[in-house]
Amino acid sequence: MSDKTKSLLPDICPRPPNDFHKLNLRIKQVLPSKLYRSGPRDSGEPFFGRTAANRFDAPDKAYGTCYLGLDLHTALAETLLHDLRPVGGRFLVAAAQFASRWIVRFENVDDQKLKLADLTGVGLLRAGGHAALSAVVPYDVPQQWSHQVHIHPAGFDGSHYLSRKLNDHPAVVLFDKPSTQAKLGLPIYTALPSVKGIDRICQDLGIEFFV
Repeated sequence: MSDKTKSLLPDICPRPPNDFHKLNLRIKQVLPSKLYRSGPRDSGEPFFGRTAANRFDAPDKAYGTCYLGLDLHTALAETLLHDLRPVGGRFLVAAAQFASRWIVRFENVDDQKLKLADLTGVGLLRAGGHAALSAVVPYDVPQQWSHQVHIHPAGFDGSHYLSRKLNDHPAVVLFDKPSTQAKLGLPIYTALPSVKGIDRICQDLGIEFFV
């Protein structure tokens, strides 16, 4: 393929620019109590994974990441439904799997807010990216963005980005930093079947159960 032909190909997911550390990135501030995390465990939260297997993980596993939604719809779509495809517009979920999951919320700490790099809308545009950042597979380029946000001199706690599963809903990834953990209050666990309004949310998402 010639260089001229390559130049005509769409930029599927741009890498962060070389001067990323100099950019005055837009900031999104979020109270910890506004976050929802869905997981199979009822202890050890916040859980920061170091697998380099998720979208905004550290590419070299140098730091941990914790993924959350700003609403329960997003938290479930990005976890419970992450690897499922709909059948006739419905997601078939094992009842036992659903019953074993928990929703975790966090108390606030003196009203401290998490400082997030806003990788949506104008913020993402001016940083040199676009919507593919939340959708492209594999994750090597998004992980480069994660690394650059992590080392940015502004000292971000994580990033605010668009959910891949619900592309009109934002999601959050937090970095395992002492300053970030200090802003997260005590975790509050609720068994998923006991969450208020869960029946309506399952209906919205098209979740059906099988034994």
